[in-house]
Parts: sequence; structure tokens; C-alpha cells
Amino acid sequence: MLSTRKTIGLKLEGTPYTAENLAQSDFNFKAKNIQYSTEIEEYKRPYATGDFNKFASVMGKSMFTCSFVMDLAIGTTAGAVPAWGKLLKAAGLEENDAGSDIYYRIFANGARTPCTIEIVEIEDGTSPSQLVIKAKGCMAKSVKLVCDGVGQPVQLQFEFHGSLVSVSDRAYGSILIPDQFDNKLPPTLMSATVEFDSVALPLDKFTIDLGINGQLESNPADASGIKGAYVADFNPTFVADPKMQLLAVDNFYTKWKAGTLGALNIVLGSTITLYAPKMQLVKAYNPGDRGGLVTNNIEAILTRSVGEGDDETGYPFYIKLT
Repeated sequence: MLSTRKTIGLKLEGTPYTAENLAQSDFNFKAKNIQYSTEIEEYKRPYATGDFNKFASVMGKSMFTCSFVMDLAIGTTAGAVPAWGKLLKAAGLEENDAGSDIYYRIFANGARTPCTIEIVEIEDGTSPSQLVIKAKGCMAKSVKLVCDGVGQPVQLQFEFHGSLVSVSDRAYGSILIPDQFDNKLPPTLMSATVEFDSVALPLDKFTIDLGINGQLESNPADASGIKGAYVADFNPTFVADPKMQLLAVDNFYTKWKAGTLGALNIVLGSTITLYAPKMQLVKAYNPGDRGGLVTNNIEAILTRSVGEGDDETGYPFYIKLT
């Protein structure tokens, strides 16, 4: 089996924590760098027998973890829900179709929106069968938006976990091959707006980490011992490497010391906006080096945007697709 032929499909569960049957149309998002691991807990029995020989272990809860990367791009047409939108919903985010714009934002009511995932390995040959690793009750335990440098797209880096359902073969006549991909190119970090508190951030790299606290729920009635995953909390953060500048240009020190809140606004190619209404610096003036330039490596938290209210009005961060 070739690692380059590995594929992944995902479907939101109509009944949470009940496995779905995937179709070819569920393998419709452009993932890369797919990794996965399975685990069945082992209960060892080191009884005192007077010798070195061990008794057979008892096997327990069955778990699944996977990770993959996507390039951030809009759907097939402007204002259309992208095929990968279901991934963010399975991360606990709300999808809001506002007509010409699509929003994804942290949403407490989305803490239990699990999905079924299949990762497929395919054998070599002219009539290949597939090896299918299937998990239910999956939700994201980590989502990061990462840009590795000017001129590159923003990547969505996902890590999911859930309940391992099965490892099985799929015969050649029933194999599922990805199709129906969105066809838009991802915008790059060029001709972009990157601002904090309405002042340009001359950075090269940045990471927005949604700070998901993902947990697995045990269930003695489940065949795997795991009901599935849920999101217990979000703690979104931002890190970046803007070049060091005089206070007269951007007074990070005063903002940092005073706990000043300002908007983070990143606009890519006029089609994607990453926005946090109230960002607070928590670390600055830790110099780095970027090709001989001194950088002012910063860390910030993304806070609620109003003192009171629910996620609809107090959201700390959203992705907007136009």
C-alpha cells in the first residue's frame, strides 16, 4: 500500500455518537499529510507466580486519533458553503450562512456535534481492495490556522479523536474514491491586510490556535467503551513574528502593560477574513531573528467581544468567507 493513496472521508452524525455509513460524496475535501493511530487499552495481569512468565492481557477501550492539513480557500463559488465546512462544525464551531458571506465562529452549543470518519488505505494492483479504519463520535481536539510565511496560504491543521468502530476490508467493487472537490485556489499572504488595533503587523508567520479542550466520554454500554468526543472548552490564542519597531510606530509595550484590547484583522485575497474583535497581548519583546531582522515575537489571547451575552454577540474569533 502506498502512503500517497491514503484518503479520508467524514460525515456529521445525524444521531450524535451513532456511526454513519459513508458514501463517495463524503470524501469531498482536500486533505493532505493524513496521519492516524488506533489504540486498544491493555490491562496487564502481572500475578505473582514465582517465575517470569506472564498471563494474557485483557483488552479494553478502543480509541482513534487522526490528523491532517487543508489549505484555507472558499467553496466552489463565492458565498457557497465549502465542502470542508463540516470539519469546523465537528470542531464545535457554528456555521452561519449570511447569504453572500459564510461565517464560522466558536459556539458553545456546538460542543457535541460529532462525526464519523473513515481513513482508507488501498492496496496495489489493477483491482485493488481497501483497508478501512472507521471511527464514530469524532470531534476535533485541535484546530490551528497556520501561515508559514509570506507568499504561502493559510493552512487548517486538524486533529480529531473518537471511538474506534472497526478495521475492515472493502472489496474492489465497493471501493470509495474521493470526488466533488471544491476547485478554488487558496489565497496567499500577499497583498493582504494584517492589523492589530488598526496598526499594520509586518509579520512573516502566524498561528491562530483555537485552543480546543477536547475530551473522550467513556460509556460501559458501548462496544468500544467510548461513547465519543466532545469539546469541553476553547482558549483561542495568536502568535506571530512581526519585526521589532520603535514605540512611535507601534507601542506594544503600553498595550501589553495596560491590557489594551484591539481587533486582529487578517484579510486574504479579498475572500477570506480572520477576525478577533478583542485581542490582548500577553507576551512581547522576546526578540528573534528573521534573516538578520530582529523580530518582536508576540503572544496574545482572543477574548470575548462584549462583557455579557452568548456566542452570537460575544464571539472571540471568526472566519469569514466571501
